[in-house]
Amino acid sequence: MCMTTEEQELFEAVRRCLTPNMIPVRFQDKPDIPYYGHCFHASIALYKLLGGRQAGYSVCRATDDAGISHYWLRAPSGYVIDPTAEQYTSLGRVPPHNTGISTGFRPTRAVQQIVDCVRGGANV
Repeated sequence: MCMTTEEQELFEAVRRCLTPNMIPVRFQDKPDIPYYGHCFHASIALYKLLGGRQAGYSVCRATDDAGISHYWLRAPSGYVIDPTAEQYTSLGRVPPHNTGISTGFRPTRAVQQIVDCVRGGANV
């Protein structure tokens, strides 16, 4: 299933607002992999911008084959919205969506920076 127009627009806006300084230190070792280290804050920001649980979205998490947690969204109709999937697909790997579970989270400063960026139009 494809994303709605609103989902696609916010998906792209979130990605435009990602900056290297948002990446946690432990994930700064692979700067050549697109979106590596951005999955948590990008997914949570997109979740908030789309209306979160009230709108029927859920945040999912799974541990990948390298032992690293990966985050993405599940849309109300069940399809995956993963703003950082390229960190897998660009390397010929498959994101761990099939083993994901809904999870709670605590927003970070980076999440708020992305939300503010998208709402304020910076980098959009």
